[in-house]
Amino acid sequence: MRGQPEIIRGVIVAAAVAYLGGVGLSPWLPPVAMGFAAVVVGAILAVGWRRAGRPRSAVMAAATGLSCHLAILASGGLSSPLLPLVVPWLLLVSMAATFARVAALAGLAAFLLLAGELWSGELAAVEPLEVAIVLASGLYPAYLLERVRTRAAAHEGELGRILEEAVGGGAAADRKIEATRRLDELGRTLDRIRESLGARRAVLWDVQPAMDRARPRLASGGAPPPAVPLTGDPLRWAWEEALPLRLETPPRWAAGSHRACVVPLDPTGERAAILTLEYDAHTAFPTAQALEEAATRLKTFLEMQQQEARAVATRERFGIIAEVLRRLPREIEAEAFARELANAAVRIAEATGGAVALWEQEVGHVLAVVGEDGGPHVDAVFGPLESEMALAARNASTLVRERTRDTATLPVAAPGERWHAEPRGLVVVPLEDTANRVVGILAVWNADSAYIDPDVVEVLETLAPYAALQLQQARLLGKMREHAERDALTGLHNRRVFEQRLASENALFGRYRRPIALLILDVDHFKRINDTLGHEAGDAVLRALGGLLRNSIREVDLAARLGGEEFVVLLPETTLAAAREIAERLRKSVEAQPVEWRGKTIEVRISVGVAACPESVGEPRHLVRVADEALYRSKAEGRNRVTVAGPGTVDQGLDFA
Repeated sequence: MRGQPEIIRGVIVAAAVAYLGGVGLSPWLPPVAMGFAAVVVGAILAVGWRRAGRPRSAVMAAATGLSCHLAILASGGLSSPLLPLVVPWLLLVSMAATFARVAALAGLAAFLLLAGELWSGELAAVEPLEVAIVLASGLYPAYLLERVRTRAAAHEGELGRILEEAVGGGAAADRKIEATRRLDELGRTLDRIRESLGARRAVLWDVQPAMDRARPRLASGGAPPPAVPLTGDPLRWAWEEALPLRLETPPRWAAGSHRACVVPLDPTGERAAILTLEYDAHTAFPTAQALEEAATRLKTFLEMQQQEARAVATRERFGIIAEVLRRLPREIEAEAFARELANAAVRIAEATGGAVALWEQEVGHVLAVVGEDGGPHVDAVFGPLESEMALAARNASTLVRERTRDTATLPVAAPGERWHAEPRGLVVVPLEDTANRVVGILAVWNADSAYIDPDVVEVLETLAPYAALQLQQARLLGKMREHAERDALTGLHNRRVFEQRLASENALFGRYRRPIALLILDVDHFKRINDTLGHEAGDAVLRALGGLLRNSIREVDLAARLGGEEFVVLLPETTLAAAREIAERLRKSVEAQPVEWRGKTIEVRISVGVAACPESVGEPRHLVRVADEALYRSKAEGRNRVTVAGPGTVDQGLDFA
């Protein structure tokens, strides 16, 4: 097989000949012949680059400009209706190249158009303006994209700096230094092996069977070749059979050499590796014993490096665990704790995403999701057989998966997940308390690699009992606080929570002067209901009214029970007129929904007082007094009505008796 450089050179020569022939003969060729030349150039480029593999998109975009130019010349040059084709071509280039390259290509496009017109003698005086438009159409988007790239790079650098500081100073920088040092040592070892075996070039490949490719990790004696697909290549046979090969006909990755050796390596760890050696025609192959000794030497060195890297990673992970154990107890809310735990697990596993869910009575509830891969969403609920997280919780055992489209039969957390990047490797760890009950589930995934480091799994399992205990405590504290802040009968907030929120809104109003309104409502003739039907019937009325209020307000609003049959609704960012409409809707909803209790229908009516700041009062802290006065007037003037407090006075109400 011909090597990739030879194919590319052949493509360039053939396309250049066809292009120059079309341009040189353009004054004498009919448009049909010029169009045929354009098609020939495009076909040569397409077929040649298909055989050579994918080139850089900027090079491909520049090359396709040749056939684009011929087509424009064939249909009228700068007067051609195909002239706008230059614009998408330049946009394509700008997506893949730097501003300087796009500037050069835009200039080349304008030059070629002008040269073609001058050669054919048809250049008009006004057409340089069209050339300027061609230049601007390529340069301006390239300039914008270059600015976006620059800002993104600066943002990424700043974000990396912040993350490094958050992790603990220079941990990431130290890791890069260690990786560079190990790569330098490996390079020196590869140099010595190449020299001892008399090879022209030696390449150490990483085999990635899941992606059907081999990627060069390091090269000695020349630049590394590009990654190659395993299918149909001698590298796959050597790797699968674990046998060395001697190739008298060089494969495509050994371009410029006359023969090659392929030596499979099997270091421990996640990487399968292959050593290739390339030779000139006059250089003899090394003996089988020399190849075996070199392979053993390189395998031993790789194993030592992997063990060293594993030891460093283990120290870092346990450092993260120590940090996590210090930080997690600070989070007393279950959702905040779950986010902190998921972030810590993603850092430990060097994963791309993670999730934490509660597990109670064979039902899971997602509390937190981190990462940019998509997938589960917060508050998703799943049953005992609906996901990988559910299986891990039900079996109380860790799951380790290498997922592909063919094997990923279950969602990670819950049905309906939408992924931006599908997980390739997945670890799910159940969180068991001291009584061996699963109280939660931790999942981490990696969209970049299917390999799961066993040490990572061990570290996550070590962290799991502490995380389970803290998650359980966060849940209990959350329930206790919920009980302390909620009215037991209606499920609404209690008076203490309302007074705290009103004080907070009063402070915000002093700074931002945003409108806020208040409704106070009371059940009409509630004592009559208790006296005639009993207190249980009265409790049923209050529960129904509490449920109606919860379902009728926004998330930013607050509904509370002040005591007895009196309720209050706080409405931030609401004017007096809007509050009046809300109160009227509530009154009508209560009137339209009688309470069914033990076979009896209880008709319920409410009276409402409405006040707003700044229309009714100067400060939100006075809203309760003014709204209560409006409520008193509603009850005094017939009940089942809404009364609005005007500026400094109580406005007349609306009678609905």
